Amino acid sequence: MIHIDTIVSNKNFTELAIDDSEFENYHFKSCNFSDVNLSNINFIECVFENCNLSLSKFDNTGLKTVEFKNCKLTGVDCSNCNDFLFQVYFENCILDMVNFTKRKLIKTSFINCSLKEAFFSETNLQESVFKNCNLDSAIFDNCNLKKADFSTSANYIINPLENRIKGAYFSMDGLIGLVTCFGVKIV
Repeated sequence: MIHIDTIVSNKNFTELAIDDSEFENYHFKSCNFSDVNLSNINFIECVFENCNLSLSKFDNTGLKTVEFKNCKLTGVDCSNCNDFLFQVYFENCILDMVNFTKRKLIKTSFINCSLKEAFFSETNLQESVFKNCNLDSAIFDNCNLKKADFSTSANYIINPLENRIKGAYFSMDGLIGLVTCFGVKIV
């Protein structure tokens, strides 16, 4: 079933079945998707605002130009999302423990987000922006971080020998996160 051009507010999707659907130009406001199976659903040019999507299932889920604003996505595994036209934007979101393994997140914006213990493995983050983000205990493993902007973010540890960082932006305060892997002590 295809759903087009609708605003949905204050709906609890934990009590509704939504199988094999497509949502286009939807705006979800203050909805609860916590622990909901969103597998095989396509979201096209949708906005999620003030929604809880923590622990939701995203197997083969299409996120095609989808914005998440003031949302909680704790523990979501985005690694199994549908690759076709995958494009997301995050602002003021809690993305703690989210798995972005092998995602193409080129030019993706993470604005004022918490990404504690987020997992980026073989992720393409080329030209992405991490503006005022907390990356405490986030893992970057074999990622493309070329021209990514970390200049206003904090608490990251990125091994430059295991990630491509050419042209990436870091603040002077953040440089410690690039040398920690070498066991040096900065006093």
